[in-house]
Amino acid sequence: MPRKKRNLEQRSHSIKLIQWSNSSTERRSQARLVQEYLRRSALWTLELRTGPWPFYDIADRINPDIRAPEPLVDEVVESMSGAGNYFVLHTVKWSLHFSALKDHGLDTTKIPDPFTPLLLMYTRGGMVNRDSTGFIEVDGLSFRLGSVEKAATRKPLASLDEKTLQEIDEKGWPDRAAQPPQR
Repeated sequence: MPRKKRNLEQRSHSIKLIQWSNSSTERRSQARLVQEYLRRSALWTLELRTGPWPFYDIADRINPDIRAPEPLVDEVVESMSGAGNYFVLHTVKWSLHFSALKDHGLDTTKIPDPFTPLLLMYTRGGMVNRDSTGFIEVDGLSFRLGSVEKAATRKPLASLDEKTLQEIDEKGWPDRAAQPPQR
């Protein structure tokens, strides 16, 4: 028996509140949030032995029978008013399906929800894209994707709270080894 649809409802509500923009002054924290998504996505990819990493429907690989209701997915996508590119649109949809799985009891204590940092990045303004040369682009910053194995071993972001993200924007990465190189 599924739990109350608390995760899915909260996530769909928070996505509808996003003021979609492809510009921000919070580029460092945005890039670090995308790195955290890549790390979490890599952990799920290695656990499930699937892919294609980094952008894919993880929930479908875990249980393709549990999905967010299509009318809700359509409503959330419509609320985006055409904002975003392929990766933004699909990661939003995939995050809803992942939340539906959590509502059906998926345990994310061992491997955290990969979409949380990515959606937080969207709320801070900006978009994510992957170019044809293997770089991830985040609102003007670019860094090489690297391997799934390397991403899985990256140091986790200590906190997703506003204070931590503001510190990253003001001072840069506390851990210089985690900072993505610019092109």
